Parts: sequence; structure tokens; C-alpha cells
Amino acid sequence: AVDVRRWTRARQIAVVRNGVDLARFAPNAEHRARARAAWGARARVLLFFGNGFARKGLATAAAAFHRIASPDDRFVVLGRDAHAGRHLDAPRRLLGDRLVVQGPESAPEHWLPGADATILPTRYDPAANSTLEALACGVPAVTSGRDGAAEIVPEPRWVVPDPSDVEGFAAAVAHAWAHPDLARCRAAAAPWTIERNADQMLGIYRSLLAQG
Repeated sequence: AVDVRRWTRARQIAVVRNGVDLARFAPNAEHRARARAAWGARARVLLFFGNGFARKGLATAAAAFHRIASPDDRFVVLGRDAHAGRHLDAPRRLLGDRLVVQGPESAPEHWLPGADATILPTRYDPAANSTLEALACGVPAVTSGRDGAAEIVPEPRWVVPDPSDVEGFAAAVAHAWAHPDLARCRAAAAPWTIERNADQMLGIYRSLLAQG
């Protein structure tokens, strides 16, 4: 909203947050067990979930994981990029067999519960769905201050202002791993339902029609 106000002359700006399907994206022990088995996870899992690896900060995410991970931890990449091979070269060299490339998935709700935290050092995101969906699954969501959804992340230490701050993201992930709170994450996502999103959009349309 701050960026929009800067570049427009609108007197009023309504912020309508994305909605999440709380039945689809939810803590699920069965999904967690299956995902971790598929990834060969014996310890902690950090999940990078986003499309467009350069803008979403894959290189920073991998470097942050490398700073704090043990040999048994896993860094999972979920998403797509037209130049995925190029962007994955450096993480492969850095992480070796700790890197798991899941690729694009049509049902991310089957994989998100398997993570112990997500990471998104995005350079720009009006409001990343992946942040909201992770929280809905009870997974701590570490993200950058450039993600509009950072405003609903329940722990300020999980939000890193600078998307290129490797040390900052490493510290944020370490905190998320050390202090997981499924109920707090779920509660942060719970108000932002699809129904609320639809009602707010309809309210704006009705207001505009009434003015016309």
C-alpha cells in the first residue's frame, strides 16, 4: 500500500489480502510423514517455495541454509523457473546431497507440512501466497521485508528487512527451527480466509457502483 500511495493520487486505498483455503492448507501428520520420507529427511527441513528463483532469492536462501545446517538437514526447492538449471547450479555445488529439488507441484499442501520452516528472501512480492500457506500449515515462514505478507508473520525475528542479508536469514531460520509454534502460525493465517477476501472485494465493487 505504501508503494501504491507513492505513485498514485488516490485519496483512499483499500488493502485486500489474499485468502487461503484453511481446509486445504492445514497441519497434516500424514502429509508430513510422506513428504519427509520422499526427501530422505532425517533431521530439519528448510523449504524454499516460489516461482522465479532469482526474484524469490534462491541463492540467498541456499547460502543461509549452508551457514546453519547440519549434514542431515535438507534444503528443498519447490517451484519452477524457466532457467531452473542455471539457478540451481550454485546451490548444488554448495549443498551437495542436502539439496532436494522437488520442482513444480500442483498440490503444495501435500509438501508444506513436511517442512520445519520455509524461507523466501524475495526481492519483491505484493503478498506471497506461499507465506500465508506455510503459516496455515503451521510452518514458520521466514521471509523478507519486501514481502507484503510479512505483515502477518507472527514472529518479527522471522522477517529480514534486506533480501540479500544471508546472515540475517540464517539467524531467522535458526530461530524458527528452535522455536516452532504450530498453533501460533496457524492462528496468524486463520483470519485471512478466501471468504473474507471475496467479501472485501465485493464491498469495494458495491461502493464503486454506489458512487457511480
